[in-house]
Amino acid sequence: MKALIISSIALFSSAVMAMPAVGDSASYTITADGQTLTQKIQLTAFNPSTNTFTQLETTTFQGQTQQETSSVAASDLMSDAQADYILSKCTSAEIGGALERITTPAGTFNTCAVTDETGSAKLNVGKVPFGLVAISGDGLSGILTGFTRGK
Repeated sequence: MKALIISSIALFSSAVMAMPAVGDSASYTITADGQTLTQKIQLTAFNPSTNTFTQLETTTFQGQTQQETSSVAASDLMSDAQADYILSKCTSAEIGGALERITTPAGTFNTCAVTDETGSAKLNVGKVPFGLVAISGDGLSGILTGFTRGK
């Protein structure tokens, strides 16, 4: 299950609507090796025949902005049910995490802190689009700065 959590969040991979949904977006400030960038991830379309979302990632680094569009299977995105499950079972042997309440520029969140598969980074998983509230470790830190729930 821990591997599923990590892979769900790897896509880096407060409303009534369930995620994932078209219009979901999350913005992050990420610092790696002393360099800071911003990243926004958005779901812009859904193809019901293939059960895939179109995902737009916009990254700004040193004044330069790049955009990348990809197709992502709905099953590869964290759902509200998965986030609820992770939070409810966080301290179990299955998940192996620790409950943490953290504050970011986007708000204050109950999270499950887990380590990545290498043990070098801590991920704070919460009930936000894409599931990632914060990441830290091994010269990397990232924090959720804003999010929007789609419809």
